[in-house]
Amino acid sequence: MDDEFYKERARHIRELADKADPFIRKRLLDLAGNYDSIVRGSSRTTVTMNLPGVPAGNNLPSDTMQSRPPAYLGDGSSGGV
Repeated sequence: MDDEFYKERARHIRELADKADPFIRKRLLDLAGNYDSIVRGSSRTTVTMNLPGVPAGNNLPSDTMQSRPPAYLGDGSSGGV
């Protein structure tokens, strides 16, 4: 997609934001800012999600992202292996 598409998309989203309630307006303006970043040459945008019950930041052990099958925990019945 070319820069003109992203500029037009950001403009359209800002028009929608002008008519939206404050909560939606903020989200739409953030989205328009993401399109502006693309036009300015930023090849990546960062999205931050705050999920309930999940600590902020990358608190996962470094080997968590390695490709390996999960450990087998059994079927819940007692009786050993």
